[in-house]
Amino acid sequence: MLMYNFTQFYSRMIRCCFGLSGIFLKSIMGLGLVMLFLLVSTNVNAQAGVPCIDGDSGEWQGNAVTGAPTFELKHDVFIGNDDDIFTGGKDFKSWGQVSPTPDYSNWTFSPMQAKSDIMNAAAVIYTGITGAPLCSAEEPFDEYDPTHTYLFFAGDRESNNGTGYIGFWFLLNGSAAVDAGKDKYFSPDHYTNFGEEDPDNPGTFFDAETSIGDLLVLADFTGGGRNAAITVLKWVGPGNGNRGNNNSLYEIGLDSQVGQNNAGPTGVPSNFVVPEGQIEYDTNEFYEGVIDITDVFDLQNNPEIICGATWMLETRSSDEITADSKDFVGGNFNLAPVINVSDDEVCVNGSASLTATVSHGNMVVEDPKADGYTFVWSGPGSFTGQGTATITFDPAQLSDDGDYSVMVTSPNGCPPADGDAIGTLTINDLPVVTPNNASLECTETMVQLTASPSGGTWSGDHVSESGLFDATGLAPDNYTVTYTYTDGNGCTNSADAIVTVNIAPDLTINCPNPVSVDCNDDIATAFSNWLEDFTSDGGGGTITETYTVTVDGNPVAIGDLVAPTNICDGSVINITFMASDECDQEEECSSSFTLEADTTPPTASNPANDTVDCGNIPNPDPLVVIDEADNCGTPTVQHLDDTEHPGVCGGSFIRTYRVTDSCGQYIDVQQTINVNPAPQAAFVEMPGDTSMACDDAPPSGTSLGYSNGATTGACEI
Repeated sequence: MLMYNFTQFYSRMIRCCFGLSGIFLKSIMGLGLVMLFLLVSTNVNAQAGVPCIDGDSGEWQGNAVTGAPTFELKHDVFIGNDDDIFTGGKDFKSWGQVSPTPDYSNWTFSPMQAKSDIMNAAAVIYTGITGAPLCSAEEPFDEYDPTHTYLFFAGDRESNNGTGYIGFWFLLNGSAAVDAGKDKYFSPDHYTNFGEEDPDNPGTFFDAETSIGDLLVLADFTGGGRNAAITVLKWVGPGNGNRGNNNSLYEIGLDSQVGQNNAGPTGVPSNFVVPEGQIEYDTNEFYEGVIDITDVFDLQNNPEIICGATWMLETRSSDEITADSKDFVGGNFNLAPVINVSDDEVCVNGSASLTATVSHGNMVVEDPKADGYTFVWSGPGSFTGQGTATITFDPAQLSDDGDYSVMVTSPNGCPPADGDAIGTLTINDLPVVTPNNASLECTETMVQLTASPSGGTWSGDHVSESGLFDATGLAPDNYTVTYTYTDGNGCTNSADAIVTVNIAPDLTINCPNPVSVDCNDDIATAFSNWLEDFTSDGGGGTITETYTVTVDGNPVAIGDLVAPTNICDGSVINITFMASDECDQEEECSSSFTLEADTTPPTASNPANDTVDCGNIPNPDPLVVIDEADNCGTPTVQHLDDTEHPGVCGGSFIRTYRVTDSCGQYIDVQQTINVNPAPQAAFVEMPGDTSMACDDAPPSGTSLGYSNGATTGACEI
């Protein structure tokens, strides 16, 4: 069973690097790397994958090592007085005690002799290695078990002038050097839970076999050969073990192998720090090793037990367990994941997401869900993606605004180093957009639209981005346009406005052509038709029509205007017609109606002559003119004075009649009246009368009488 898995990216990288060797790896993504002395060769050879324990430094600068999330390289001071070293002491005692306790809990800044001075240290842990290493290795490291967890470590020292003794601490409780000014110590103390009740299993107590404590790996190179003598000890607390001062340690049979460069130099890896100008290590200046830590911690069943572990590499004065510790370098395994949650800011109804990025040291896990990490999100809003590294808000609402925490657990059960991570989702409300409706009345064709807030853009038919609406040629109707505004948060909102087009049609008028009629025409009909042709069309609102009328130059009210049927003297009716509307449109035109003057006199015949008796002359009678006619109305007949006195008997006289038409044209006709002579009668003279002889010799028995004062008389027989 695999306790720790590479990310997919790292798995691909390792497969690439070891395709030729048949060794396939998976990083434990949370199992630490313990550093001893590390020195890497600049001469990269075929062994470019997991370290092969042969004293060759090349693989310690390869991607398979440096790209693993559990890898850590630490540089240590090796020149001057700034090196952090242990204070002196012969007895191995508990850490975590501040001065003046004279034990290994104390350290200081001081120079270190070159043979014990650490310059670089590194470590890496893998689970899932398969196949055999490229170099010749001794059992059990000649074939890797993919279900086991292997700790590789390496280190260097400044000089090989003297025998080197190395110790490596696997600090399960995460002890590290503390610099408190005067007090410089290590904390927390060693893990000493032997004899304590297991809080997860009440009634069960930790003992020397089951107590999981710190490990100390001692490498003795006294013999000078390639392989060192290895002793692996577990801290179980004073009196609880069988080795070391106060019996604080318990020796366990942990398989391990440590190699040492023998005769001949090896190159310095490019990621190591050494004295300027140095490019290689001399014999016995570089070390590397490996231990299988699976069984001692029962990692297959309890992978999370080492989540908080740290490491420390030390040089020692001898091969004794109680020997003085000299120089040290401490580091982390990056077993607990580091979680960072992204923030996001979005507008209402937009799409937002928060992503938890999982990393170990400098290594980012590309697909943590696929690699066995679990995610539990909580927060104020609604989202999708629970159980994954990314939660999504789509569409985002104001109620989603706030902080979201995620609880992440690594495949080996390690919680995040800094606890639950928090990301903030900021939801910005959409701006309130208020476009103002508008209208175009009468003759308007352009209108500048307005909206708040200002600074947005308009869109739609007939409108520019700046909001100038052009209604040229548009029919009256409501037109919809859109205003869009983006605020300082990048949030965009839109709203519609209605532009009402009430453009009035052009006002047009019509005046009839001038009309000229004569007295013989149907004047009334022609005049009526002429008046009806004064018309208006179009316009906006109420149309007002006015007329200015003159008859022969004299003003006349339009209501008093009648057809000039009795006027045939060339009268002229002029009308000026004007129409206006509520849109201030105004038009006018003029026309005339002319009754042609009649210059032809009427026609009439002279009346027949008449013969009458003396004293019986009829009065003038216009009816004697019976054939009068004219084109200008019905003529009238007027009797003019007779040319002779009508009282004369015997003879004739002329009567004159004047026939006049409505246009003032006339003709005179004459009638001759013949008067018979009077008969013979006695002349009788009556007083006061004018004597008149009817006959010179009236017959016997007749008498002649004459009316007094009359102009006619009668003779009687």
